[in-house]
Amino acid sequence: MAGQQRKDGKSQARNKQTQEEALKTKIARLKTALEQENDLKLRKEILLLLQEYETSYKTLIQKKRFLNYLLAAAAAIGVIIMVLFLMFLKDSSTSTAISSQGSHHSAASSEAKKNKSSKTSTTKSSREDLNEKDTAVFPRSLLDTWSGYISYMQSDVTMIFTEDGTVKTLIDSNTYTSQISSLEKVGNNTYLYHLVQGSEATALVPGAQLGGAGVKYAYGIYIGEDYIVPLVWQTHRNAEFDYSKPLKTNSDYRLTKGASSQQRSESHKKEDPQVDTKNLTTQQVENWVIAHYLDSLNDNRFTKDDYTIESWKAETDGLVYAIVRENHDTDAMKEAGADPNVSPAVARYRINAEGELEKSSDGAGNGWTVVSKTYYSQ
Repeated sequence: MAGQQRKDGKSQARNKQTQEEALKTKIARLKTALEQENDLKLRKEILLLLQEYETSYKTLIQKKRFLNYLLAAAAAIGVIIMVLFLMFLKDSSTSTAISSQGSHHSAASSEAKKNKSSKTSTTKSSREDLNEKDTAVFPRSLLDTWSGYISYMQSDVTMIFTEDGTVKTLIDSNTYTSQISSLEKVGNNTYLYHLVQGSEATALVPGAQLGGAGVKYAYGIYIGEDYIVPLVWQTHRNAEFDYSKPLKTNSDYRLTKGASSQQRSESHKKEDPQVDTKNLTTQQVENWVIAHYLDSLNDNRFTKDDYTIESWKAETDGLVYAIVRENHDTDAMKEAGADPNVSPAVARYRINAEGELEKSSDGAGNGWTVVSKTYYSQ
């Protein structure tokens, strides 16, 4: 008989589902007919019939929801009953266990005393290890010498991180020092510096040209697998920082472990100060643009063949503009997982009236920063 009831319940559920689908089909057809009918009298009849079916559909849905609520309530009551039953069993077993535990209490006490001294020494050792790790301001992976190249300044940069929180930065013959009290993780491998009171931030974002009224800055670092990227955030002086959006500056570059990169950076650059940057050919513009972009990218997986350059002379201001796009048809881009159906713009440049190479700060052409004053190519 129970089997027959379950069978009847399933049959009713299928009927309700069929009725619901039938009502939805009729409502859809009536809406279509209402849109296509021009006769006012017929439209009125169709509208009345549509309202009747929609009311029936809403009533059916409400009944369905009410049934679901009843089933949920029944399930909740069942769970409560089960929990109460388990608690009763637990209380019964506890009273039995108390009597048996009395005979083992003395043995357990002596064993606890025996192990107390060894546990105390182990805990003390663990705390000492933890305190030793916490004494360093920076993680061990950051404690090293890191070097890179600031293309717009055409200078090497070296950053040195030490355990006491000192950051020393060398740019050519100039040395800058900042003192950090702690790091705060604000994103994936992204950390915010907390400076010691009175310390300057001059060593934290080498080469960055910052300024502006009514704004404030925060400084940090991205720690990659084998490289670091200095970061800076900007916001209104009364607003909170969005650490997921670091400021794009003319100092965007990567630093890798090791000594100065001067020999490496000069080995692939061909500077030519004799070139008149106010009268460049199209090829020279594109060579200069891609050379700087690859320098700032600092990713040896890609070469100039993995990008295309679009350049033109604007009629509005007479300046030469260029857009760098990824070429997703190359083997290197395919290996990197690039989407073959798109060719995204990754950088925008222009040659200003003084013949200097400028890069868009936001990538959309709304702000420009000088990144190179002397022509060079790869």
